[in-house]
Amino acid sequence: MKFSVIIPAYNAAKTIAATLDSVLAQTVVPFEILVFDDGSTDNMAVILASYKPRVTVFSQSNQGAAHARNFLCAQAQGDILAFLDADDLWHPCYLKAQKQMIEKHPDAVAHFTEHENIVGLGDFKWPKGADCQPINPELIQPAVFIKRYNETPLSFQMSCMCVRKSVPSQLGPEPFRVTVADDTFFHTSLPLLGPVAHTTARLVAYRINESSLSSNRLRMSVLVVDVFKILDEIYKAKADPALYDAFRMVYASRRRNCGKYLMGAAKTRDAREQFMAAARLSRRPASVVKSVGLYLCTLLPRSLQPRWLAGERLYPQAGGDGVKAHQLKRP
Repeated sequence: MKFSVIIPAYNAAKTIAATLDSVLAQTVVPFEILVFDDGSTDNMAVILASYKPRVTVFSQSNQGAAHARNFLCAQAQGDILAFLDADDLWHPCYLKAQKQMIEKHPDAVAHFTEHENIVGLGDFKWPKGADCQPINPELIQPAVFIKRYNETPLSFQMSCMCVRKSVPSQLGPEPFRVTVADDTFFHTSLPLLGPVAHTTARLVAYRINESSLSSNRLRMSVLVVDVFKILDEIYKAKADPALYDAFRMVYASRRRNCGKYLMGAAKTRDAREQFMAAARLSRRPASVVKSVGLYLCTLLPRSLQPRWLAGERLYPQAGGDGVKAHQLKRP
């Protein structure tokens, strides 16, 4: 089993060394480490040069994470692709756990671990519970995964995922699309190929900071809706009726969520369009009632409307770098 580590990076000079060190410290040595410098303007290139030849570096003008991931997937020579963001960290036993999951569930199209959340750019120390014990992964069927990913996206991070080399190519020439929401596109495409495996072992440190692209929750929500617009045609053509129905339920939920953020930004007209589009997506009565109910709320005087979602993610006040923030939610 040969792991190709896939790392898209843009202006990550403050974190890339710690990220690469966590890869080089793996108990299961990766076959190759591939980094795509996506037109960085900081001194990341100098740092990356110090890791050669252990790390293979590609560089190009800035085209976004989706392009970087697509490029690296095509370049990889290993049979397993292990994705990692340029500011996240792996526990030394991460690849060992992934190897165990792949061996236990070879029929899964993707394998995910859980993670710890950390705030800021400082060092991170793994808690005592994070070790190299054997894991007991769950196999999640496609329709269930679509719903769970929508409800708990933090449980399925890019830096926590491995897939076989053949998986991206099965999703077409661009398995990643819509930069910033490209992970949503890829993960929501996976059920078209089969089940996924998941372990609750927290073997990744996911870094959260205010400069991250996903901190603008309104923008993220609009981009996610764009992802689902593209996927709707793909699911309609490829999915069986039950899976397509599950997808449309989630699509309606995403549109309602987007509408809530739009209302929070006082963009009432756009929000109403999202709520009505959500009402047309699913034939299930409960979904329709939710969507229409939210639309009707927008017609009330502002003082009587519900408290809509804030467009910017709120961050905890950290007493220092590396403070954990287990309660943060993603859109």
